[in-house]
Amino acid sequence: MSLFIRFLYLGFRREHTYKVDNSSGLIQLIAEDFIEKLKDKKTHNIKTFGSRISFGELKLGKRMFLFGGELLLEAKNNSISTNYSIKLNPIYTLAFLTVSILLIIQLWKYDVIASLVGILITTFFLFLSLYFQVFLFDGLVTASVRKITDLHPFIEISSEQKEWMKNENKCPACGSYVNRSDTICSSCGLSLI
Repeated sequence: MSLFIRFLYLGFRREHTYKVDNSSGLIQLIAEDFIEKLKDKKTHNIKTFGSRISFGELKLGKRMFLFGGELLLEAKNNSISTNYSIKLNPIYTLAFLTVSILLIIQLWKYDVIASLVGILITTFFLFLSLYFQVFLFDGLVTASVRKITDLHPFIEISSEQKEWMKNENKCPACGSYVNRSDTICSSCGLSLI
């Protein structure tokens, strides 16, 4: 997670990794769901390049929007990685900062401590306004990914269980000996059909 400054905009980068049982085919489903969510938010200039989705202005709320961004989806060894960068909207932040600076300058003439408290409060609200934009977008990405990955949870299988799965005379769940004619394991109750 990192905040960065580029020419004329403030940006934010973040990466998440989600464990799944099999990542093949899930990238396309996540991309389709994310694009649908972007369209619901009346997003401009949505472009896809394989597993990379770029977008223009995105409306997050009544008066809250981002200037754009990019989402990259990658599948690696039973995991899906999302990596995004977004252009934050500094307009409200800059307006708040300007008004706060003017008030602090006026206070400085009368009380230095009140001015310092004003600087701390301004810094806090600046951070909060930027973080709120990131929080809303992060929820949008997470909702798309979780919708798909929750259907394919990662289940870790031990090497011992892998051996049981290969042996037709053992139950793949508990390792008890079973006959080929058995339909249910007598030890754990697993259906063997």
